[in-house]
Amino acid sequence: MVRYCYICKVYSHQPESQGLSFHRLPNEPSRRAIWISLLGFEKNHPFPKYVDICSKHFHENDFVYLADGVRHLRVNAAPVPVHSAFDFAETISSESSLSIDSDSPDKRATVSSSEPQSEVDILAIVPDEVEPVKKRLKFDEDFNLPGPSSQMTSISVAGDDEDSTSTITLSETEDQLCNVDKTGPPKSDIQANPSVTIQKKKRKSRYVGDMSSDDFSSPGRAKKNFRIMKEVITSQRRKIHGLQRTVTSLRKRVSTLNGLINLLKKKSYISESSEDLLKASLSGSSLKIFERLLKGPSTQKYDPALRSFALTLSFYSPRAYNFVRSTFNKSLPHLSTLSKWYRSVDGSPGFTQESLLALTLKNEYALSQNKSIYCNLVLDEMSIRRQVEWTGSKFSGYIDIGSKIDSDILPEAKEALVFMLVCINGSWKIPVGYFFIDGLSGKEKAELVNKCLVFINESGVKVTSLTFGGAPVNFTMTSHLGANFNDIENMKTHFSHPVTGCDVFIILDPCHMIKLVRNTFGSQKYFTDGEDNHIDWNFLVKLGDTQYAEGLHLGTKITIRHMHWVREKMKVKIATQTLSRSVSDALLYLSNDLKLSNFRNADATAVFIRKFNDLFDSLNSRNRLAKYKFKRPLSPATVADFFSFF
Repeated sequence: MVRYCYICKVYSHQPESQGLSFHRLPNEPSRRAIWISLLGFEKNHPFPKYVDICSKHFHENDFVYLADGVRHLRVNAAPVPVHSAFDFAETISSESSLSIDSDSPDKRATVSSSEPQSEVDILAIVPDEVEPVKKRLKFDEDFNLPGPSSQMTSISVAGDDEDSTSTITLSETEDQLCNVDKTGPPKSDIQANPSVTIQKKKRKSRYVGDMSSDDFSSPGRAKKNFRIMKEVITSQRRKIHGLQRTVTSLRKRVSTLNGLINLLKKKSYISESSEDLLKASLSGSSLKIFERLLKGPSTQKYDPALRSFALTLSFYSPRAYNFVRSTFNKSLPHLSTLSKWYRSVDGSPGFTQESLLALTLKNEYALSQNKSIYCNLVLDEMSIRRQVEWTGSKFSGYIDIGSKIDSDILPEAKEALVFMLVCINGSWKIPVGYFFIDGLSGKEKAELVNKCLVFINESGVKVTSLTFGGAPVNFTMTSHLGANFNDIENMKTHFSHPVTGCDVFIILDPCHMIKLVRNTFGSQKYFTDGEDNHIDWNFLVKLGDTQYAEGLHLGTKITIRHMHWVREKMKVKIATQTLSRSVSDALLYLSNDLKLSNFRNADATAVFIRKFNDLFDSLNSRNRLAKYKFKRPLSPATVADFFSFF
């Protein structure tokens, strides 16, 4: 237990307390009153529950030492009296006398004693009857205040005149605390009795409200108190400035949902198309929505209009949704709640609950067999006819992202974005959701892919790859997901799963990519490879003309349809037959074997066509017994050929 002296503020755990003992203020009323009087406190002084006094405030003969060295106070022991007019650094011996020369500039005081002399400097304040100033006293020896063995101590103080002296008598009795006798011209005797209250030191002014004109009466006090006032004023100015900023922020606080949408648009959280859709979701119920937002979190069910607003905002910009949710004290539902709202059980746009149930059953069965299910997620846009129809309960044909917005100002959908899961170590596939859209940005698609991965993860199925077409917006989507297809030297073909953190690899759709290569080749007509060799589309045209003129085909399927590919650019068969091994072999035969002038330098074109043929075959292989090695799937037997090619 840590104890401390109530008088000198010394704690028992401090080094200064070495050799000291602490003694509790007695509870007996009579003794307690004597101790309080001797210590210089008033009777009604507010003491704490426990008050300790250290042994420095008692005479040595007040203690009794036991055999084990423990020190105890005697029953009749009392602390050394402390006069309120003096602040002693050391105690005065009862046999010492003190004299102060008032004319000396440093107000030196001398204590005479019969003991060997030693000099000690202390501070004393002479009572108001003598001179109310602080004086430096010089003592000839260490001394103690009077104790039980000494009844009285007399201190002689020299006055302003040579013959003027003051005698201060300190008594330890309750009836007489101090006695001041002043002799010399003019002579007067002052006796201090218990009815006289000794004035204590003035408390320092630490607060501006405690200051008065007396605190600026001297240059030192004025400088100190001016510094205090300056600090207080500076602190208050900062506080006022902060409050003013708070008031300004509150005045600019969003007061309507339309204002909130404008703020999101200003911060570039949403696009112009999503801005129109959000405003459409507010029609007729914006007041109720905003009242719910201002109330904060609640256990009540969300209003349908608020559900529609939350789903729409989260679909187009999760960043904007998180901003609004944090701004309005999380009154909007959590993202996991939105994921549940996306699920549909009636075949309407959104993620299908039945698919999740089927995947869960598949995964539970696989786990019972100590197996895991690995799948590939495929997404693609399908063009649909622009048409609005009445289904008996609502109009269908507008943009629908699962938010169930029913408004005639929405644009008509022209595409259906479909998500399908294909099992890698099994022979099944299942659609997990679809959305009616009128075009989405890469960022919006990326957020939708993350939502789909979170949705599938609830079933326990592991998604290891993502497949999509080669549209430019899809490559923008990969950048938002965390992949990088823009820098050839530092290409990154995977991103992290939003839940598990595992790598999800991106595999571009081979059918779409081979069509893009054919389209670029047929449109540009002319390429140059890394060795400055010419790759010319005209060699294919000449091959078709030669076969038509000769009436024979060199094992190819090149016809006039392949030359006018624009009419059938969506057919994968036309693209793969154009960039095929048979076409490459035919060009090499006409160039190297027949040495026809029309096919001179056609080797680079043949190599170009063969490379894309092998690349397509390697990504479209399933028969382990296929004739050509790149038509066989990747296995330990073909891994060397695959990596040598890539």
